[in-house]
Amino acid sequence: MCCIICLSVRGAAYFGTSAQILLGLALTIRELALLWSMPPWDRIEADSYVLYLAIILMMYGMLILCFGCWIFRAMEKRSLRLLKVSVGGFTILQCLIVLTHVSLLVIAYDVLKEDEKVSQLIMLILNFVLSSLHLSILFLYIIRYPRMAILTTMGASDTSESNLTVSVNSGGGLKKGGGVGYHRQSLSSHGSSVRSTATIRECAPGQRYVDGEWENLHC
Repeated sequence: MCCIICLSVRGAAYFGTSAQILLGLALTIRELALLWSMPPWDRIEADSYVLYLAIILMMYGMLILCFGCWIFRAMEKRSLRLLKVSVGGFTILQCLIVLTHVSLLVIAYDVLKEDEKVSQLIMLILNFVLSSLHLSILFLYIIRYPRMAILTTMGASDTSESNLTVSVNSGGGLKKGGGVGYHRQSLSSHGSSVRSTATIRECAPGQRYVDGEWENLHC
């Protein structure tokens, strides 16, 4: 299913943005539950770093969720301006988070245990790789957006022209072959025949057709 979705740039952008929204929502709910389960404020002086880390991660999850919703909305509305602003804000956020994570890891590297060092390094690498991949797809979507818009417009015009041709053919006014000029001539003759059928009828005895009206003949 993932491979089918990612066959196009737009599908890959939708898939990555949906994953970003789910990740932000899960991170926000997790940190809110952690803050709710903490002891009262006067008993957590010894574990204040846990509180600050939970608050930072909760804010990070909320920002990821907001930027994901904005990016998804921009792609739905096909708004290039909103897409550029939301992707730019998300890029700045990810750069700040990666730099902050690296700085804190360097500062507290000697204090952390061996398993904590490994887990933090894995989280940092995963965040960097996934963010780079997601942002690359979004930037590629922004670059290809004008061409995709032109192709969409051309496809819509071709569809309308084909529908017009099919409707005229079903009316019996056109035949296969002959080119564009032949089609125009056939359409013109078809219209004139319809007008003639609508306006001309059999002349009744004692009447004549003059200037578009029927006049009675006088002896």
